[in-house]
This record gives sequence, structure tokens and C-alpha cells, in this order.
Amino acid sequence: MSEILENAESELKVKVKITNANGKSISCMLPLDSHAIENIKSLKSSDCVSDQQYVYWRTEFKKPSTPSTLTKRNGVEWYLLYLRSGQIGVCHHSMIHHSHYLIAEMTAEASGFECTGNWKIEIE
Repeated sequence: MSEILENAESELKVKVKITNANGKSISCMLPLDSHAIENIKSLKSSDCVSDQQYVYWRTEFKKPSTPSTLTKRNGVEWYLLYLRSGQIGVCHHSMIHHSHYLIAEMTAEASGFECTGNWKIEIE
């Protein structure tokens, strides 16, 4: 029964996958009605900026006016978020700021994920 519920839940969500230059990825699941999905789809050919602790795409979007229901938690290393000026990015938990709008907790698909150049963001 729990497997049926898990499958039904995953059908109501889409996967966001972000891959670094070394081929290592992090991902999260977003609800189909997430405000971020169309914005992320538009980033495929957009320039990005990265450092050891974060990456963000230069395109600016309007952040949701309602506060995020997601809060920073112990044990979560990476977050998908909107920066203060509306860019979408991924940030290490140590870089989270109160002006960031948290979209989702990201999970590394393999150990050793780090911020390196040549990023790819996609919806699966």
C-alpha cells in the first residue's frame, strides 16, 4: 500500500536535477503547481555564476509574495532557492540568508557534490 501511495505522490511532482562540471548531481521534487517550474525550464541556456558554496543563474524572476513554508533544517546540505533579487540558485546550508526564498531541499545523488563550473539545470 505504501508503495502505491509513493508512486501516486511522485506522479504529482516533477524532478529538478542540477549537474556540475564533474557530472555529479543534486535533485529535488517540486509539486506540479510550483511557481518555480516554468522559471527553471527557461534557464536551460542561461548564464550562471558559481563559487564553492553556491551557483545561481543570472535571469531574474518575481519571487512569490507569500513567505516560503520551507525553513532551513539540520542535516540538509543544499537548497534550491530564489536569491533576494529573484535569481534561482542552489546554496550550501552555510550560505543561507534570511533574504533567500527557499524552494526545496536538494539531495546529492552521489557523495562528493561540490560547486564547479559548467552547470546544467533541468526538469525531468
